[in-house]
Amino acid sequence: MNPFRVLVGLVALAGCAAPVAGTPSATGPVAAERNAAVLRAARAMLASGDCRGAEPKIVDAPIRMDDPLVPGAARQLVLVEGCGGVGLLNFALVPVPGGGERVAPMFPGTTITEPSLQRDGLRQAVLAVKAVAPDCERITVNDTRFDGPAGLGSRGGKVTRPWNETWVLGACGRPVAVPMEFTPDQRGTLVRIDMRAVRPLG
Repeated sequence: MNPFRVLVGLVALAGCAAPVAGTPSATGPVAAERNAAVLRAARAMLASGDCRGAEPKIVDAPIRMDDPLVPGAARQLVLVEGCGGVGLLNFALVPVPGGGERVAPMFPGTTITEPSLQRDGLRQAVLAVKAVAPDCERITVNDTRFDGPAGLGSRGGKVTRPWNETWVLGACGRPVAVPMEFTPDQRGTLVRIDMRAVRPLG
């Protein structure tokens, strides 16, 4: 399990992105500045959690996303090691009008969902968790895991086949596993949760 949980709270990104074509460069002064901004955001996120001594590291070049909520945005993976574990953080690099990029947190772990789908899935996942822990108002996203099918785990481009993930949400510190089913169609992606499979962990 990813030991680096983050508080729920997707940044409102709609309407602030400037469309950009292509994939962000992995080298040069622009990339160095971008990486520094991402690492600052990662360290700030870790400083507010349970593993403040963990060290973040950029993983590969950003990958362009295909999300109408944040046109031109890319995903940057950050590997985090510390506190006896290894985890992944995800950040959106959102172009802003006039140039530059804004760094916004996404869900941790190996999810292949993009910001708009994380927003939509989170609504259902929180309802599922509240059915298990009805008195809890503090919900965190502790981890996500891509469950397949194999070969579909690309983090770039449009996904056209159904896939499954497990999202681990925290309900006042108690982890709850929420199996998520995603089915793309012509109108978007349908999110389904089998409430019978939602279960507390530990």
